[in-house]
Amino acid sequence: MTKLLTLTAAAFAASAIVSTASATTFTFKGDGGAHDTPLGGNAVNDCGTVGTDICSDDDSLGLTYGKDGIWINVKALNNSTTAATLIQDIQPYNSGLGVLSAGESGNDDQVQASTSESLLFTSLFGEIAISNIEFNGGHDGDCTPVGSEGECGTFNLVIDGVLSAANTGLTAVNLLAMTFVGTTFEFIATGDDTSGFVIAQFDVEAVPLPGALPLLLSGLAGLGFAARRKKAAA
Repeated sequence: MTKLLTLTAAAFAASAIVSTASATTFTFKGDGGAHDTPLGGNAVNDCGTVGTDICSDDDSLGLTYGKDGIWINVKALNNSTTAATLIQDIQPYNSGLGVLSAGESGNDDQVQASTSESLLFTSLFGEIAISNIEFNGGHDGDCTPVGSEGECGTFNLVIDGVLSAANTGLTAVNLLAMTFVGTTFEFIATGDDTSGFVIAQFDVEAVPLPGALPLLLSGLAGLGFAARRKKAAA
């Protein structure tokens, strides 16, 4: 009976390690002031854009966000290699995260194919799953053209260095409900010269460490082996 209780307790404790996961929603758009703000001292207010924004001070560092035990770093890039200024547009359009490349005006803070722009999200937590990704075209609405802003266009999604979604269309869709799992997620604009998107928010869930399951199995195997030795000795 004691042996059974020991095995059960070990299995319960290890399975808790496997199943424990954090989940939250990162909100980058203004949305009435309910946006998440970056951690650390690399964020500055306003950077020559329209309205009120938060920008990366040292573009090579990007901005880091933390919430409910999950931390992500976001960088703005040109050609997936050169750091650009990351913009978190809070007002007046409440749009979200975009890119301001060298030489662009303050109105060009979407992720645009014309300047080979992308947003790179890196988990500082481990493997995560992101879903319900909300895009818009620069105004907090949808991906259809609004005023001076063009439509969202299309994007490639590269996860952990592997192309996982190609030329995904956002012309009439501003919410991508699919779930993607990895540690790095790069959204690369591939639309025409008039299009551009920003990322307003997404859901994040931590993925349990895959090493926890082998530890559980090896632990149970060890307990079983010890029990057999004790029985043989008796």
